[in-house]
Amino acid sequence: MLKYISIIFCFLIWVKSSTAQTTFNQRFNWGSTALAGNIWVEADGYVCSGIYNDTIGDTDAGLFIRKVDLEGNTMMEKFYSRDEWDVFNFEDAGCVLENGNNLLATYLKIDGIDYCQLWWFDQNWDSVQTRKYASPYADAPINNDFIYPRYVSTDLARNIYVTCQISNINSSDFNILKLDSAGNVQWEYLSAWPNENDGCNCLYPAENGVIMACAREVNNGNSIEEHIIKLITGDTNEPVIDWDILPNQTINSHMNEMIVTNEEIILAAGYWQQGWIGLTPCLFSIDYSGNTNWETPATMDYYPQYRMKHVVQTADGGYLGAAREIDETISPTPEDGNVNENCLLAKYTSNGELLWTRRYHNVSSPDDQHTINDLKLCADGGFIFCGEATNLAEDNNGNNLDSIPQQGWLVKVDSLGCLVPGCSVGILEPNQTANFLVYPNPASDFMNIYLETITNENGHFSLINLDGKEVLNF
Repeated sequence: MLKYISIIFCFLIWVKSSTAQTTFNQRFNWGSTALAGNIWVEADGYVCSGIYNDTIGDTDAGLFIRKVDLEGNTMMEKFYSRDEWDVFNFEDAGCVLENGNNLLATYLKIDGIDYCQLWWFDQNWDSVQTRKYASPYADAPINNDFIYPRYVSTDLARNIYVTCQISNINSSDFNILKLDSAGNVQWEYLSAWPNENDGCNCLYPAENGVIMACAREVNNGNSIEEHIIKLITGDTNEPVIDWDILPNQTINSHMNEMIVTNEEIILAAGYWQQGWIGLTPCLFSIDYSGNTNWETPATMDYYPQYRMKHVVQTADGGYLGAAREIDETISPTPEDGNVNENCLLAKYTSNGELLWTRRYHNVSSPDDQHTINDLKLCADGGFIFCGEATNLAEDNNGNNLDSIPQQGWLVKVDSLGCLVPGCSVGILEPNQTANFLVYPNPASDFMNIYLETITNENGHFSLINLDGKEVLNF
């Protein structure tokens, strides 16, 4: 089917391809379950780490390191596993060290005891050192004692900061470790707010200490307080709280990642809407008095269920947020027995204006789930994220339609969030193509577009400016 459209412009427009920015959408496994947790951007490609095993749980879990080139072709795969221990690598737990080596924090179980384990890798991703750290409650281990890393970072003085979530018999606490470059403990901070569940999802190295975003249950667990806390090294070389900000309580639950400047703190979080069941993913900017400069939800069109998980600063000074989201076009409510979940990217200006949103998936089934665990800015101005793409659909006998339902997921998009370079409003389904012709190019007042459509259905055109914002739709 051939369509012809003429457009009149009152400004100069240049239409060109963005082929210099590579894109790909990969689901991968090694004959068993896999989950990708962290990403590193290198000059010649991208590295992701994660978990592989037969069933991701408390048995036989191993660590994988996978590197692809800029086009997405596999360059290297390495695996770390032993029968006597299990290792989990969840998300946000890796960073690059000053000397170009890499650091990764994982959860480790040996003989029933839980540890946070740090791995030092050289630039070839060979393991050169490991150190493990026990739970503060390890002297009196209990059945549900559990410690796992939530975030790791370094400062200019080569100190290492790790935040760990710890479960004990009464509550869930968080533990902050400050380590030297060799992994020796300099100080340790345990939240241990009495009889409440505490959480610390992210931290940011600051002068003489660290800024962290924390959650604390109050009123016997009936509500949650969100805190931005700065820990510094005191006179006795012990951590002390320098300041504690209680942001506007619109930020209700789950601050996940932040960008810290001298003037503001950008938070990836979520908030509850009246009448909605779940969270709405949102970016917030707050000042150092806790006042909200701006708050912008990523979407109001889809059924909201999850908070904003990640935020990165883009090359133009704006922000890109990432979230996980239930697709109401397939699954209007989670009560129908199936859940279809996309990953969402949302682009913001530096002032919090929402420019565009994109939704991504790899598996298309009656019951699929897509999770984003890490997000990074690429050298070409595009973005790469990783997680898992899971197909839970079953046949009439209750058997999984996919022989390996849970697999790793790695996606590279261009600077406008496109998998198909030059897209404007989303992504094409697999194996779909569209042929079009635009002339004259450049154009100053009149442009012709010929489009050979991929279906006989009606469609629409969007005109996108260089910031990725839609300025015309018809």
